[in-house]
Amino acid sequence: MIYLDGFNDDLYSKLSLLTHNRNEDVTRLYFIMKSIGNPNYLTHNKGKERNRQNLINRIKQVTNNDPDTLKRLIELTKLFVDGELYYNKLEEFH
Repeated sequence: MIYLDGFNDDLYSKLSLLTHNRNEDVTRLYFIMKSIGNPNYLTHNKGKERNRQNLINRIKQVTNNDPDTLKRLIELTKLFVDGELYYNKLEEFH
């Protein structure tokens, strides 16, 4: 169901913009998206926090700062983190 929802509102394209089609970036993106709005998030050193904030700004831009789109994008990204989807597999469908 989540896989099919990814075709709505171009979620796969949004994910691609944020990960540059690299599986290595998916896990980091997933945890950063999950940390957005989390009052219990613990900050890292200033350099990493600056990179995190830059990515959060890109996420907000790509999702138009829409909480529902962010939630759906997190669910889609989790499929990649769990290993159910990966970019090479998606290329097989094209």
